[in-house]
Amino acid sequence: MLAYLTLAYDLYVLKHHQLLQGKLIKRLKDHNNFHGARYELLVAATFIRAGFDIDFEDERDGRSKHPEFVATHKASGHKFDVEAKKRNRKTKLNKEDFDSSGAKISIGSLLSNAFLKFRRRPFIVCIDMDIPPYAGNPFQQNWSREILESPDKSGGRNREGKDCFNVIFFTNHPVDYTLEEPSSFNYLLMISQVPDIEIKSYDPIWALDKAFAQCGKIPSKFDE
Repeated sequence: MLAYLTLAYDLYVLKHHQLLQGKLIKRLKDHNNFHGARYELLVAATFIRAGFDIDFEDERDGRSKHPEFVATHKASGHKFDVEAKKRNRKTKLNKEDFDSSGAKISIGSLLSNAFLKFRRRPFIVCIDMDIPPYAGNPFQQNWSREILESPDKSGGRNREGKDCFNVIFFTNHPVDYTLEEPSSFNYLLMISQVPDIEIKSYDPIWALDKAFAQCGKIPSKFDE
């Protein structure tokens, strides 16, 4: 039920802002494309809730690589390129097997593909890890070191020692791993200390941080 309600809420947010596209609905109805489309929907709705206007890129334009959308923080006017990628595991692991086996997150290829979308604009990457639910500090999980090292190993840093990204949100929305209890949305925020393109203000990032913390929580009323 939580999965249905959060899906409906995210669809409502995009429709309310006249951003719900027919091609997204078509992908959500396709079993093979659902998980990727669902994550892109979550990311777009989260940016809107954080106070951003978003402009989707034309995916039919194959002349160059481009991100999912451009996000403009309404309060500051700052613009960001945003790319969203979801790890879709073919076999689902239960929490006990994942913790005991030391299984890898294995998101290197997703990051590499995301970094190819970098243009001359501050860049935010959202990656969903698609792992069983976990509790506690993510930095105390057995996979935390892999996460911390993944940007450098995936081509995120250029020859001048600068990162192509400004921020990465490593998210996890494990609603399809268990039906026994609600599965909390978790995320880990990584901010580049040496970005190629500097951010003038981090207020938009803190707004996003707050919005991601509210994912999976549907308000009882909808204020304008």
